[in-house]
Amino acid sequence: MLIKFQKPDPRAGQTVRMDSSRGQHFVDTGSAILVKEGAVTEVELAAPLVDGPSPAEQLVSATAAEVIAGLAAVTEVELARAALAAEQAEAGKKRKTVIEALAAHIVALEQPQG
Repeated sequence: MLIKFQKPDPRAGQTVRMDSSRGQHFVDTGSAILVKEGAVTEVELAAPLVDGPSPAEQLVSATAAEVIAGLAAVTEVELARAALAAEQAEAGKKRKTVIEALAAHIVALEQPQG
């Protein structure tokens, strides 16, 4: 899916292609808008990403309750692992409930779907 970031996101103005679940997360939170395919120029697509928080860092930047509630939208185990690493790397913020919820979510994502 193609999205365009909006202010106050640090990537405001940039258009990027993302997997649909992650892109929809940014649209749902108001950080981006959905862009019709073909409505973006090649110059916009080739623009480098602005330095800023990674999707995982953004995920864990919310309150503990918001992070835990938002895990239902996280369908990629790599993103969940990166979010866990980002949470554990924050020296002053290590929230036990968030770490436990992320670890449990990773286990659930790794289970074979039946």
